[in-house]
Amino acid sequence: MRVVLGHFLFVYIHPYMDYPWTIIPVSDRNAYVNALEKASVGEDIVPFADLLARLVKKGLAGESLPKVPKSS
Repeated sequence: MRVVLGHFLFVYIHPYMDYPWTIIPVSDRNAYVNALEKASVGEDIVPFADLLARLVKKGLAGESLPKVPKSS
């Protein structure tokens, strides 16, 4: 239930489309988590913005996404 309410509130305050969806590859997980930490705790949004900008550019250029391994 919290997820539904959280999503509703987010869409309520951010009801428009802007950039395309960006997939965070597993290989960038540590960089993503570290950038989130710097943004939320250190109040430094630059690493997070740089990471997302790089991934959006790759997506817009048509670079293929990493494949998700099939579970065995």
